[in-house]
Amino acid sequence: MNNKIILLLFLSCSFSNIYAQKYTENHELELDSLNKLLNQNIADTTKINVWLGFFKHYYSKNPQKASEYNEKIFQLLEKIDYPQGFVWYNENKGKVFCAEGKYKEAKDYYQEALLLAEKHLPTHKSQILYNLGAAHYKLEEYVQAMDCYTQSLKALDKNLKLSALITQALGALYLKQKDYEQAHDYFDKSIEIHKKFNTCPRYAYNGIGMVFFHKKDYNKAMEYLRISLKLSEKKEDIQLKASLLNSIGAVYHMQKDLDSATVYYNQSAEIYNTLRNQTGARASSLNLASAYIDKGKYKEAEKITEKSLAIIKEVGTMSEKKVAYCNLAQLHKNQNQYKEAFEYLEKEKQITDSIENFQAHKNILEVHHNYQNHQKDQKTTEQLQNLQKAKEVSILSVILLVTTLIGSIIISILFLKRKQLNAKKQHALMELEQMLFKEEQMQIQMELSQTKQQLEHRDKELTTFNLSMIQKDEHLNELKQQLEEIIKNLEDKKVVQPLRKLKQNISVGQAHKHWENFKFSFEQVHKSFFTRLTQKYTDITPNDLKLAALLRLNFSSKEIASFIGISEDSVKKARYRLRKKLNLEQDDNLVSFLMKVEDTY
Repeated sequence: MNNKIILLLFLSCSFSNIYAQKYTENHELELDSLNKLLNQNIADTTKINVWLGFFKHYYSKNPQKASEYNEKIFQLLEKIDYPQGFVWYNENKGKVFCAEGKYKEAKDYYQEALLLAEKHLPTHKSQILYNLGAAHYKLEEYVQAMDCYTQSLKALDKNLKLSALITQALGALYLKQKDYEQAHDYFDKSIEIHKKFNTCPRYAYNGIGMVFFHKKDYNKAMEYLRISLKLSEKKEDIQLKASLLNSIGAVYHMQKDLDSATVYYNQSAEIYNTLRNQTGARASSLNLASAYIDKGKYKEAEKITEKSLAIIKEVGTMSEKKVAYCNLAQLHKNQNQYKEAFEYLEKEKQITDSIENFQAHKNILEVHHNYQNHQKDQKTTEQLQNLQKAKEVSILSVILLVTTLIGSIIISILFLKRKQLNAKKQHALMELEQMLFKEEQMQIQMELSQTKQQLEHRDKELTTFNLSMIQKDEHLNELKQQLEEIIKNLEDKKVVQPLRKLKQNISVGQAHKHWENFKFSFEQVHKSFFTRLTQKYTDITPNDLKLAALLRLNFSSKEIASFIGISEDSVKKARYRLRKKLNLEQDDNLVSFLMKVEDTY
């Protein structure tokens, strides 16, 4: 039950959904002032800015009403030439979709706003990138989210207030990684920035509350969640309020206070439904169903879960589906309906296998680390440039001094000596240039060597991963053999049938699961390998690509056979067919050819 509730909190928590906060702080215009402006004879562009003010005012309180003002902006933009207005319109459209839990649609509008901002409103890029990152986060696309956040930091310019929100978002990503200390640090940093600019850190307090929740310090968690709830009510931020009510319900749930938990879950679901945010509503409803299961109200729990699952199958995430199956498995188990419980546990297991990947933790934070390294490299480059300039000035001063002294000596002694000294000077300069040239060449060689080592290291990690998958596959084969022996010795058909189904599920899922995990990891290292093969050899098949990737990592035929689930003879035949499709001569080495695919095309 604990893991299920924690997962649902990740689905519904709003500490990354901070779109509204920028628009509800001290610089917000009063409604009376906005209405007075509308009653005056003002320019169309001014009218658009007034409607933007209304949108900002209503967004966190009533997203649907805010959307009405955004549509007024669009209607006027169709009549006038005001490209900046289309930037705001598309961004606001994305915000409304986010408030409704429609994050895929929101991404499309944010990306359109970003393209327009590149040309017409570059100072607003950082805000749009931040919003786009938050949409990726809600869709569990954590690498893309981190990339957007780091790009937003680069584009911040003078908009330092936004750094508080980005810092909160980074804390949320570390929390997702279960790195609670780092997450807490980022939320604390965010609170410091908010205090500096006199803005409201309600999302950061929410984040700290979630850190304590995951550390099972429920008293502390409740303390910070209630601080965040009080601030959200003060700011009339009903989106955050809905999330916090769900989180507080989860705290009560973990403390076995099921009556209080159901009250808060119901309140959260009601607000999400008012906002038309079905994603948040599903998370609260599934939590409510879990509480009903623990209370023994199985009919109510099954009704809620089945209703949510029907929607999840159409538009939901894998994580939501996993929680729904977990609910149904627990529900049937508690009613001694073991066959149905077993079936739902199998479905939950399949989803768990499909979303697990050994590189997940590294990939989520890889972009962030790259950005930090980029900043360090920039500082190092600036220092080297300053040293180089100082060196050049120093050398020039010495040369001028020596030249002046030599000139004085030559003039005072004899004219012929000057030519000899000039010749020595030229020779010294040439030697200096040669020395600098050699240093540059050495530096280039070192960088190339480091790049090669990095690639070799990544290939080694990828190979180790897939060897572990092969070992796991062999264990599964042993498990299947053991199941077969058990089946042979069993006479009860009611028991034999589910065991055979389990054996079949293991066989069906092995190859697909390993290939998806392998393909994801492989493409992180060799981004253009598959693209270049399919572009040059149009008749190459997915099975050919699978074989080519394994050969690229120098796997043996035995290892390939184990990984794919075929015989070694079949691997040899597949290699022969692949050679023909790649138009290789008899003397050409297939593995060497595949090693050079990314370099030769």
